[in-house]
Amino acid sequence: MSADAVMKKRRRREEGVQKPSKKSKNIAVVPEHSGGSQQRISELEAAIAEGTNTLENVATLLSFVPTDGSKSSKAPVALISLCKCFTRLMASGHIKPSFDSNTGSSKISRLLREYYATYQDILLQLLHKGTSKTQITALQLSFQMLKAQSEHLEENVWHSKAFFDLMTTLFEAQDGAGVRALYSQEYFSIYNDCTYHTLEFLSTYSSKAIPSDLADNIIGVLATLSEPPKPVDELTNFFIESSAKSTKKGKPLITPSSLRRAASSAWLALLASASLTTAHRKRLLGLLTSTILPWLTRPETLFDFLTASFDQGGSLSLLTLSGMYNLITTKNLDYPSFYPKLYSLLNPSLMHSKHRSRFFRHLQIFLSSTHLPATLVASFIKRLSRLSLHAPPAAIVAIVPYIYNLLKSHPQTTFMIHRPITPDPSNSDPFNPDDPNPLTTNAISSSLWELYTLAFPTTSLSTTKTTLHPLSHYNPNVTSLAQILCLQFTKQAYNLEDFLDHSYNSMLDAELKRGEVKKEPVVEWRISKRILCRDDEAKREGEAEAEAEEEKDLDLVRKLWQF
Repeated sequence: MSADAVMKKRRRREEGVQKPSKKSKNIAVVPEHSGGSQQRISELEAAIAEGTNTLENVATLLSFVPTDGSKSSKAPVALISLCKCFTRLMASGHIKPSFDSNTGSSKISRLLREYYATYQDILLQLLHKGTSKTQITALQLSFQMLKAQSEHLEENVWHSKAFFDLMTTLFEAQDGAGVRALYSQEYFSIYNDCTYHTLEFLSTYSSKAIPSDLADNIIGVLATLSEPPKPVDELTNFFIESSAKSTKKGKPLITPSSLRRAASSAWLALLASASLTTAHRKRLLGLLTSTILPWLTRPETLFDFLTASFDQGGSLSLLTLSGMYNLITTKNLDYPSFYPKLYSLLNPSLMHSKHRSRFFRHLQIFLSSTHLPATLVASFIKRLSRLSLHAPPAAIVAIVPYIYNLLKSHPQTTFMIHRPITPDPSNSDPFNPDDPNPLTTNAISSSLWELYTLAFPTTSLSTTKTTLHPLSHYNPNVTSLAQILCLQFTKQAYNLEDFLDHSYNSMLDAELKRGEVKKEPVVEWRISKRILCRDDEAKREGEAEAEAEEEKDLDLVRKLWQF
């Protein structure tokens, strides 16, 4: 039920409550109050606790809360007092339904239940459209009333309409990011029964056609899930004590396995929703490895979502790589187009993307197997070499050591740096850059002339002596780094992490710091005692010091001759 439907129902209830029948004329409903102070609210609460004019005093307390959504400084105090009053009335049995509806006590109980329903609707309205502080107060009071219903009325509140309306209003609340964050921190992430039944609600709620902004709210709450409990763990933290009781078969209702099944169902229902936009998919893919996969009972059911996201291309495909590779390697899922699709992601826009470092980390894992065909690895090497011609220096300093590692781990591809230079101009590059299949690009027969141009040595790449050419790369870091392919491959492998996070700022800072003097040179000089004034006394002192120095030098010469 939406929040608007709840408000309409509340207005109908208020109309029915404010117009009592002739039989209940002695039950006064006070719509106005004279003072309206906090002292008056305390007096009404005390009177209800004593059992004096309960119906009239409850109606008066309800009148302190504005029904049109306007702000009131006394509304929070009245709401808290009403929560205490209804809790006492539940404990005393005044709100419990009675089978005999003709007695006076049953009529009073029926009216009190109507007042309580009105109070619940007021809390839902404040949760839906109130201020941030009012929303938090309404949420906390609503959960206190659910707890009181479970303890005193012996109701299964988790499957009641009250809990369903509360969850619906919470996720549809206007400007409710703060109250949803509080719910995640103080209820959803702490109490196992809150977690379990919220996940059950979301698995049903997300399967319906929901607006895209509600998908944001659901993702924000589900993202706060911590690591799933181990199967041997015992769940003991419950908001309502009856949730920990065993079922008829002697087994507890909420266990680590049932909690994981509920989370898996909620995540899959959200991932299958048609309301997800590209921004939602990016956010979910960012949570995939750390938050979503550990909760799924069958991770292979995520394969359809990943393939659909992977086929869209662009940055969405980059974010899908880790999840796809995880399922292919751990669950033995077959996706023949993985490496061709990965090959197609190597384009000039990637070199300028903010996900470039993340892609190179994944690419290092995907091509680490020595069982991959040399023709496939050669295609990736050649494509990276071709991209280095137009890539920024920060990308080139990552491409060169990565190609070195690939050549070192796949020795069959080292022939690409030993192609002899032929004077025949018709001997063009056999590599086909337009072929989407990395197995048929004929890159293994090509050469890495693109990397040759970065350093532009005057000698062959296979020699050890190199001299830089004026036509080499403009950045000295790129030029010096590209020379590693001109030398013998004595290093086993480069640590790619040392080259991934470079940018123009980091490279510029390195160049500026290179010219700084770490230790100041020692300089000897004589400090003058007079700088601005030059009088006769200063002149005489200077002449005396000069004569003393000259006499000292002569004395040293005499001692040397005597020696």
